[in-house]
Amino acid sequence: MTGFGSEVVDCSLGPQDLWLRFLAAWLLVSIVVAIVSGNLAAQLEFEARPAKPLGKTFATFITNIYLWVWAVGVVIGINLVSVLIEANPLPEESESLLRASIYMLAVMVLWVFCRICVQGARHWHHRTLVQLRQQAREEDETAALDS
Repeated sequence: MTGFGSEVVDCSLGPQDLWLRFLAAWLLVSIVVAIVSGNLAAQLEFEARPAKPLGKTFATFITNIYLWVWAVGVVIGINLVSVLIEANPLPEESESLLRASIYMLAVMVLWVFCRICVQGARHWHHRTLVQLRQQAREEDETAALDS
């Protein structure tokens, strides 16, 4: 492709830029999925109220699916970048920036995993408290009937 004058401008993207396109596309999809799942989860949680616990559970389920898809996308992105670096070495500055990005993404994956674990622990704790309250209520009712 010719530019102004007689110089030749190469506008094609090389294999080194493939990881940039992948990460940009994945980030865009991630943002869209986050907005959609967040809105859906918020709507279901708003409609759930105490009378509809299924809606609240479903909202948490959708949020967890989004987080897992996001984490899998990070892992796939890291693997793709590693393969591309081996196939086409990058300049030293780009490689250090890329490695920093990979470390940041790895920390984010750990954060997602920890968040899901904490949500599970909260759910289990809440369910246990509800069961204990129900047992105490039943014991109080039977004690009141016996006396």
